[in-house]
Amino acid sequence: MERILLAVIFFPIIFNTSSGLKCYKCDELKNTTCPGWSRSAVDTVEELGDAVGLYTHCVTIQLGDGRIVQQGAFPGEIHCAPTYLEAWKQLMNAQWNQDVSINCCDSDHCNGDTTESLAL
Repeated sequence: MERILLAVIFFPIIFNTSSGLKCYKCDELKNTTCPGWSRSAVDTVEELGDAVGLYTHCVTIQLGDGRIVQQGAFPGEIHCAPTYLEAWKQLMNAQWNQDVSINCCDSDHCNGDTTESLAL
């Protein structure tokens, strides 16, 4: 009986097949070309080890000239809060010397190529 109970408790832990939020990732400053949707999306559980759901949002940072300079998964509760976004925008504006937009979204692949869906 104890073996069955242990199997019921530990089986889901050992064979966890759940996946997390899937976001495209790139970072021009770290020499990972943007946009990231030319590569497979990063799974926050499988590739970032986020077993507790810290990474809740996909983020895209785009310059005023249209270039995307960073994409990835972020803790949305912090990074996508209005006050943090405003400070982050100011930092990025100074770093890139132009207007910057930061978009947060919370579903799989949501920071992907939107021009394909707009062209339909």
